[in-house]
Amino acid sequence: AEDLLYRIPLIHSVYGSIRELFNLLSHCHDQTLHQTVILTLGEMRVIGFITRQNPSDLLPEIEVDNHVIVYLPMSYNIAGYMVVVPRTAIQVIDMSAEEALRFILTAGVAGKGRN
Repeated sequence: AEDLLYRIPLIHSVYGSIRELFNLLSHCHDQTLHQTVILTLGEMRVIGFITRQNPSDLLPEIEVDNHVIVYLPMSYNIAGYMVVVPRTAIQVIDMSAEEALRFILTAGVAGKGRN
């Protein structure tokens, strides 16, 4: 069945990307990737995932002490943003990566506590 999905042009791109993202989140041995966070941007709040606790080895040219790297997936899209933010701008929340992705990818339609 998966081979059939990979033969359909648009489905291939979407399914492949979603599958890779879920595989990354479910098979990653680094537990920080499983930390779901709320990132505060002014008055706006966005759900994301910490992907790296210490970005200083990746970004030696800029000062990133007390910063983390957060991935912000986009709803109804496979893309997302990788942002380097101060730790003070995030709050770890009690939501699994799977629940958060379902909530994000469905633009808030699916998820626990839905009214």
